[in-house]
Amino acid sequence: MEDGTKVRVSRGNGISGNIIPRPEILKIRKTPRPTTVGPRDTPMDIVLERTYNAKEGKGMPDL
Repeated sequence: MEDGTKVRVSRGNGISGNIIPRPEILKIRKTPRPTTVGPRDTPMDIVLERTYNAKEGKGMPDL
């Protein structure tokens, strides 16, 4: 669409090209996303750590 929204469109030989609405059931996840931190999740302090400095060139690999 014009605003960048993804839509399903009919296609094929002699098809009109109409937009096909998505069923509401597809918007519901079968297994909900976990909201608690698990043992395999990266801790927030490591996620927010800055590892690259553009001015000093730190964090770039030595090639």
